[in-house]
Amino acid sequence: MILSKYCDFFITIDSALQHMCSNQSFNKKGIVLWGSTLPNAFGYKTNVNLQSPYPSCVEIDPNVIIDEALKINI
Repeated sequence: MILSKYCDFFITIDSALQHMCSNQSFNKKGIVLWGSTLPNAFGYKTNVNLQSPYPSCVEIDPNVIIDEALKINI
């Protein structure tokens, strides 16, 4: 948690990390990878939310993740 305060942006699955980084204190931009949970229920519009086509796992093409990371304005 302490290190997340100093990152430029983050990449994570739907977890506590996205909530820590996206809160008003840290206000970091990031990419969140979603599997069985849904970004419209638990995500933040300020993040890039990538939904896996497979409901039981998070499987997203790494090239898509890298392309989205390169678009983030830090």
